[in-house]
Amino acid sequence: MRARFIPILNGRGILLAGAAATTAILISSLGAVINHTGVVLFLLLVTLFTLLVGEKLIWQAREVTFGIVVGGLIVQFIDIALVMINNITLPKEWDFLCFWLSGTVAAQKLNFYDPASYHGTTLPLIPNEEFVNEFMKVGFPYLPPAIFLYLPLGFFNYAPAYLLWYVVMLVTMLLCVLLLWRIYLPEARPAVLLLLLSLLLLLPPTHSTIEFGQTNFFVLLAILLVWRYRTSFAGGFALAFGLFVKPLVGVFLLFLFLRRHFRAFSGCVAGITVGMLVTAVIFGWETTTRYFETNVATALPRYVYIQSINKSLLSNILRATNYDLTSNVPIYNPGFLTCSVILLSVTAVLISKRSLVDEHLAFLSTYTVALLLYPATWQHYSVGLILPVLYIWKIRDRLIGGSISAAVYVAATYFLLTTYQGRYTFFANFLAWAVISGEALRQLAGSNDLKR
Repeated sequence: MRARFIPILNGRGILLAGAAATTAILISSLGAVINHTGVVLFLLLVTLFTLLVGEKLIWQAREVTFGIVVGGLIVQFIDIALVMINNITLPKEWDFLCFWLSGTVAAQKLNFYDPASYHGTTLPLIPNEEFVNEFMKVGFPYLPPAIFLYLPLGFFNYAPAYLLWYVVMLVTMLLCVLLLWRIYLPEARPAVLLLLLSLLLLLPPTHSTIEFGQTNFFVLLAILLVWRYRTSFAGGFALAFGLFVKPLVGVFLLFLFLRRHFRAFSGCVAGITVGMLVTAVIFGWETTTRYFETNVATALPRYVYIQSINKSLLSNILRATNYDLTSNVPIYNPGFLTCSVILLSVTAVLISKRSLVDEHLAFLSTYTVALLLYPATWQHYSVGLILPVLYIWKIRDRLIGGSISAAVYVAATYFLLTTYQGRYTFFANFLAWAVISGEALRQLAGSNDLKR
């Protein structure tokens, strides 16, 4: 049993793994001194090489491979631990402060949609003008039931609340890794969990999620559960939870409807309804209905649509065309609306071809188009690109070019996410949609040829 989990069987194996781990740590540390791209590219090359030769390398030269992966994980965990300690001891505006402040207001039974409720709360720092304009003058930006995720934070001071939040985040991340294993590599031994964890931690959006204390691991968990239980009522409840955390997840309602997973669709509707009713009972109808009276899209300062951290299609179009933010609501930009109709139409067609297009391709096409079209897709939302990365590798034998094509896609994704501190994240998102949808279209064309 032990050999299945830890592939080190003797003194020689321990020596080899230790040497490999030490080498990984030293080279990664050198890369960190120069820039973080060095760390990621080094570990990515190791990971790609491991994937390319598959089981043969993992189990014939397992000690070296295991050591390199563990060495890389040690570097990542040290980096993450330092970020967490710094954030807990030195409060920052974004993003955990928004969650803690929302929970604090809710714990006092105040209207968390009313900006006035936030101004009487004692903060651990003096917020800058940007934080005041984008949050304290806007109020809680999510659906009412989402407050239950942040409510427990309101019963603690800032530092212990952040510590609790990080513990929950890390547990959720590990649950995601477990589900990734069961969905994408079910035949692999449990030791592959370390490789999956390494791949997830190598994503710069993962580090951004931890740095900002964001909720992307909850969203990733919800998406994985939606896929795993897409034919059941439980899958719908998972989607409702994801929708409460991040509204972009709502696009999966289109997937469930067009794929005729009506049980899960009904489960989502039921989950939303129950969530709304419970929120209304606990916080009152006035607070609950206030969300529908407040238009977050117009309440937010318009400059948020062109901030560099915004990696949506809308943001890229606005920046490229030097759009006049004072002329009209940015979301009504003609170029954005035209591109959205095209992308969503192609995706909808792929989803609707139930017997001709692989369901997983349709599911991932839905997710990646959501990343493109959601107007507030921040850089750290792209944690979910681990899904197309793993799926493309899983179906590499079906691709034109096989393993080489899959490896090029994986390398390109990590390169785009890493280069210049995530400046090209939008292109990584678009590449994911193009590759997934392109493979689905190729599958659809092949099915039509067979019918002829």
